[in-house]
Amino acid sequence: MATTPTNLPVPSESPFDFKFNIGKIDEVVTSMGWTYTDRFGQKHYTIEGINYLSQQAMAAFGYVILTGKTFTTGATINNPNEVLLNTADGEYYKWTGTFASGPKVVPENSTPASTGGIAPGSWLGVGDASLRAALAAMDGEKLIGECPDIATLRTIEPSYDKQRITLREHTANTGYGGGQFRAVMSGSSYADNNGTIIKTSGGAAWVRVNVGYISPYMFGALPRVDATTPTAHTAINAAAAAAVSQNAIFDGLGATFNVTGECTINNSNSIIFQNMVLVVTDVAASFNVVRVRNADHTIRRIRIEGGNSKVLGINVESTATGTIVESCKVTNTGLTAIYSTASRVVARNNQTDSCGLLGTGNYRCSIWFNENEHAVMEGNICTNCAWGILMRNTIGTSQGYFNTMRNNIVVSASGTTADCQGISASAQIHLSTTDNIVRGFPNNAIDHQNCFGMIITGNQIHQCNDGVFIGDRSCGRIIISNNNIEACFTGIRYYNPSNSTPEYQNQTFADVQITNNVIYTSTSRAIWVIMTGTTSANFMTNVNGNIVDGNGSAGLGIVMDTVTYGSVSQNQVRRVRGHGIDLASCEGLRVMGNSIADAGFTTTGTYNGINLSNCNRCNASDNYAVGPSMIYSVVLGGGAYNMAYTNHARSTSGATAVSISGGTGNVESLNIKS
Repeated sequence: MATTPTNLPVPSESPFDFKFNIGKIDEVVTSMGWTYTDRFGQKHYTIEGINYLSQQAMAAFGYVILTGKTFTTGATINNPNEVLLNTADGEYYKWTGTFASGPKVVPENSTPASTGGIAPGSWLGVGDASLRAALAAMDGEKLIGECPDIATLRTIEPSYDKQRITLREHTANTGYGGGQFRAVMSGSSYADNNGTIIKTSGGAAWVRVNVGYISPYMFGALPRVDATTPTAHTAINAAAAAAVSQNAIFDGLGATFNVTGECTINNSNSIIFQNMVLVVTDVAASFNVVRVRNADHTIRRIRIEGGNSKVLGINVESTATGTIVESCKVTNTGLTAIYSTASRVVARNNQTDSCGLLGTGNYRCSIWFNENEHAVMEGNICTNCAWGILMRNTIGTSQGYFNTMRNNIVVSASGTTADCQGISASAQIHLSTTDNIVRGFPNNAIDHQNCFGMIITGNQIHQCNDGVFIGDRSCGRIIISNNNIEACFTGIRYYNPSNSTPEYQNQTFADVQITNNVIYTSTSRAIWVIMTGTTSANFMTNVNGNIVDGNGSAGLGIVMDTVTYGSVSQNQVRRVRGHGIDLASCEGLRVMGNSIADAGFTTTGTYNGINLSNCNRCNASDNYAVGPSMIYSVVLGGGAYNMAYTNHARSTSGATAVSISGGTGNVESLNIKS
């Protein structure tokens, strides 16, 4: 204000004070401020300020209900704290407009809307109906209080049993781990676990409700943003323990968590542990990312990113039988992806990639079951393996019973060491290795030692050393059938080495059936049965119904060396670069009904359809050989008491179907050359 007042006492007749006070009157009437300052510097309330004070007074002392009066009956409102009932909605309304011209008159049969409207400066609802309406709104919960975090929850004492409280978040300013809790006044039987059970200093317990699924968020875990996000393994372990005690399912809710230590499931009761991604951020560490102990737990839909550190993915050490690991994905763990020492474990439909590349020994395996029985590896896809999958018991110490490896896909990584294999087993009784796909291993695709009562059936094998290998140590009662083997060094090898190493001596090999396999383009031999161990015994080997196509490679056909009793029958061999079927130093074999086409293919050597060298008491009968690259259908070379009869040679270069060169008591009869 431009006018400067005087300090003359009241009342002042100074024109300066008169002009000053006119401005102050305008301020009192129209200002939205609560106070104004007079010419002596003292503050007084404006009309807005007086209105504010009256509202506060009404709030403190309550409203006056006009008893018997409603908008329907009509009424006169004399004071701002008088309220009038609207029977149409059951709400009480107060008049917040002006009373300058006198009371607010409400005509009969009116409504708040028809007598001024509902808005600030007009009618406003003041009863619980307004509150109920606000609470019933879609966002009405915003009007209800909540506890900010777990630390604060510990300080809140409940008033009665089953009282509810809402927790905003586990840890302040994180946004995760909230939920509802109910009160237990006598909480002596409860232990604070920092997630689902919170104890107060007064002895009560707050118990999280609806915990059929328990997540790491409830225990303070934070989802991964980058490598600096705090590790979650402690919260995961607490959540897993709570899941057991509360008979719940552990569920990571599909979140990704950093871990720098072991996630342990160490409980005597079974749980389901599922749905999260674990990223190892301490690349210098060595630990089990997930370790399973005691009960038969179910581990599913867990993804582990090992960061190429020397960690092991999932380690099953359960003392109870029946743990299941399914639909998990483990990548870049330097050691084994899935390992088990428990019985009746099932690993199915898992994926591993680039695992075991930093391991030594069996820790190079993508999946390794050690000392198991009734265990199953099924439907797993293991790519970029150092070593594929292994079912192992210690030879000479223990044996595994009725284990199964089926429908797995196992693919080697490039640059792995020469001893790495695809599917391996040792010391097994009644093992089934069926319907697997194995590719690209520098050593054997399927390698089983010291196994009995075993089947190896229906496997697809490509570009390995031996497609299927059995032997070294005692084995028997084995069926190798219906496998499709391509581009391996040797298709199938059954082997007892001539070796001075003690563990390979005094072995027994018996009752092996190699049947109905298809072997294509082997660079050494398609089927090779070699029993040259001088201190070991072998009996009853049947090689029947196989199809061998050398495709003109350097490989031989079917080779039997020092085999005792058995048969080589109904096989079809073509385009091999040696004898079609070659027997050396064998005893009592029956070679029957085989068809050989173009043995010695694209070579200048001397080869025959069936060649017996230094064998004894073997029969070659009803065989058919065709092709100019062969000399004879059958040759009996050396040995004693061998027979060749009813064989047929067509278009071979020799003068006869059968040739006998040396030996004692060898005979031939009824053979045809055409």
